[in-house]
Amino acid sequence: MSQDAPVLAATTDNFDQLVLENSRKGPVLVDFWASWAGSSLRQRELLQRLAAEQAEPVERLDAALARTPADSEVRFTRAAVAVMRDDFDAALEHLAEIQRLDADFRQGLVRQALLVVLDLLGPDDERTRRFRQSLFQH
Repeated sequence: MSQDAPVLAATTDNFDQLVLENSRKGPVLVDFWASWAGSSLRQRELLQRLAAEQAEPVERLDAALARTPADSEVRFTRAAVAVMRDDFDAALEHLAEIQRLDADFRQGLVRQALLVVLDLLGPDDERTRRFRQSLFQH
C-alpha cells in the first residue's frame, strides 16, 4: 500500500472483521486504549513519534534520488521500503530503473528482487503481466 496504514476503531461488533480478517492479509496492531490511562497517553506519544520516523526515511530517500537519480544504492533502498509498505508499483519502478542503469548492480541482485516482487504479486496480477510485457518491448 502506498499510503499509511489506516487507524481503525474496533468494537465488539466489528472486531472480527477489522482485526481478524485483516490479520490474514498482514500484521495488525491492536491497541487497547483508554483516554484516562497514563500508560495509554504515553503510548500514544510513542506511536505518533514512530509513525513520523517511518515517514521520514521515505522523504529523505526521495530527496536523495531527486539530487542523484542514478544512485542505485539509494534507489534499491527506496525499492525495499516500498515493498515493506506493500507499494509494489513503486518497488517495480525503482528496480526496473536500477536494471536499466546498472544491470550488474550488486551482482544481479536487482533481477532477484524483481522476481521476488513479481512472486509476491502473483502471476495473475495485472502489474506482473504488465511488467513482463514491458521486458519484451525493450
